Amino acid sequence: MAWFAVNSWFSLLNSAVTADSGAVSMPATTHARDVVCKCNKENQPLTIHKVIELLTNEILTLRPATLQDKRKIFDWLTNSNLTSEMLGPPKFADNPVPTWNEFDKDYSDNYFDNSQPNNGQCFVIEHNAQAIGQINYNPIEPETKCTEIDIWLSDLQFTGKGFGTEAIRILCCYLDKSFGCKTFFIAPSRRNEKAIKSYKKAGFIEIKKIPDNFIPDYEDSVLMIKSYEKDISTQQNA
Repeated sequence: MAWFAVNSWFSLLNSAVTADSGAVSMPATTHARDVVCKCNKENQPLTIHKVIELLTNEILTLRPATLQDKRKIFDWLTNSNLTSEMLGPPKFADNPVPTWNEFDKDYSDNYFDNSQPNNGQCFVIEHNAQAIGQINYNPIEPETKCTEIDIWLSDLQFTGKGFGTEAIRILCCYLDKSFGCKTFFIAPSRRNEKAIKSYKKAGFIEIKKIPDNFIPDYEDSVLMIKSYEKDISTQQNA
């Protein structure tokens, strides 16, 4: 995951291009999920039913990950038939496959036990009750309500079906309604053309000028932004 110094969130907000939100309709569901209630941007409690509704649509469910999912999510990232499309040589020698200890440090237990939802959380992406990948948000910047998103699928068979795009849309909508997040970042390698295409479908656009305090995962990281804000006056195209 790429990390930003706190001040970089402010500089990015002040210079970003606003993207269309592409809001997704979230129908009610009767699926039972072990979900802890969050609060929305007015600090009013969300019911469990509302949280489930926000994390579910007719295609996918985002199930809050547990500590029991952690090793499986690590294996999807580091030992699947998609790993070479994201990490490690020969294509991505600049971003080696992480060890378990490195992954455990980046994705600490709070991503899996819902103990610190403002500091990031992982979700298992499910299609027809089958786990097909993970998506997470990283710490939410408290003043600007920005966060970075990471996503990977578990197997090649689930690519090219729009699942990644749909999962991102669901998560962004959930973060908006639950935490008041309006701006989201993601930073793939430019070599990962399929990922960039998927993110654009989800409403992200590229920021041409990379801030000095942006710490990229790749030599050719592409910083992309999606924003629900409609009043960002300064636009950056170069």
